[in-house]
Amino acid sequence: MKRYIPSLLVALGFIGSACAQDKAIDNIIHQSIKAGEIVPGAQVLVAQNGRVIFTGAYGFADVEHKIPFSSESVFDLASCSKQFTAVAVLMLVDQGKISLLDPIQKYLPEIQPNNGEKIKIVDLLHMTAGFRDYQNWFGNLENATNEEIAKKASNRQYKFPVGEKYDYSNTAYALLALLVQRISGEPFAQFMTSQIFQPLGMNHTLVLDNPPMEIPNRVQGYAMKQNRFKPVRNDTHVIGDGQVFTTAPDIVLWDKGLREGKLLKAETLNHAYISGKLKNGKETKYGMGYNISYESGKKWVSHDGAWTGTRTYISRCLDDGLLVIVLSNSEQFDASIGAKIERLFEVGETSPRKKNYNNKNI
Repeated sequence: MKRYIPSLLVALGFIGSACAQDKAIDNIIHQSIKAGEIVPGAQVLVAQNGRVIFTGAYGFADVEHKIPFSSESVFDLASCSKQFTAVAVLMLVDQGKISLLDPIQKYLPEIQPNNGEKIKIVDLLHMTAGFRDYQNWFGNLENATNEEIAKKASNRQYKFPVGEKYDYSNTAYALLALLVQRISGEPFAQFMTSQIFQPLGMNHTLVLDNPPMEIPNRVQGYAMKQNRFKPVRNDTHVIGDGQVFTTAPDIVLWDKGLREGKLLKAETLNHAYISGKLKNGKETKYGMGYNISYESGKKWVSHDGAWTGTRTYISRCLDDGLLVIVLSNSEQFDASIGAKIERLFEVGETSPRKKNYNNKNI
């Protein structure tokens, strides 16, 4: 394990410090990554109210060349990207350009109502629209785009009527990215950079929308094949459900920016932190880009992600400002052990927190 004080964090004033939980965090990670092994690994960062209180790196960003992780190591967030897409939509709400109750056909006319029902923007955000996963619609994801997903959506049988169920949906967030693009009048990746990443100083963050675009300091992803770790990568043209690439320090800036109201009014952002509800009134435990949970009277919003060569986990306590980040470049790593790390900072915690994890691609 290598612990470091990243130069970027020092420059920003978020200087990490050793804490009583350091050894416990090391023990948690070393259950999966043994000290001294030349294997892909993980970065862990814990912050509170913008101040880094733990940062550690385990394994290597590039096994073949024995390149260690650094503060500028860039990871594919996979489905942890969805929280960024949700905020982009809410920014358009804040600007008065859309309403969450608008029918999506107003902006995506390719999509016809499900059995005559209206599908609202909020239905996409809460994953209750009933769309099947677009990954089953293409023989090769190299041919998949957000526009093609919208075209095919109306020709595919829906899984259930709108609002009847919650079903984790990459399709919904791909459609949301297209919606943002059409309403804002600029490419989704450009909107994210100009409206979110640059204002927050997230200078190592971008949306990869043009494979095989090369990203400086991108970590190499790995999968276990024939009992060996082999390099893997699977970039696609579909954005919104994934394809945000960033660093752990930039996620600290993201968390801080949201809490300090730099992007959204508090009442607008709060929509992301409220569980969706089905027609029968049952809560789904999924807000807008976040799983919602409570523990010891505190509210947590989190998400995990899994895609080719990457496993990720980001969790935020809305009440005490705690942020836990786990980013891995190994498909074998369970990044959701970040929940165990959270419990190290919860006074009086005695039992595992119940989470609404999703392990599809994510």
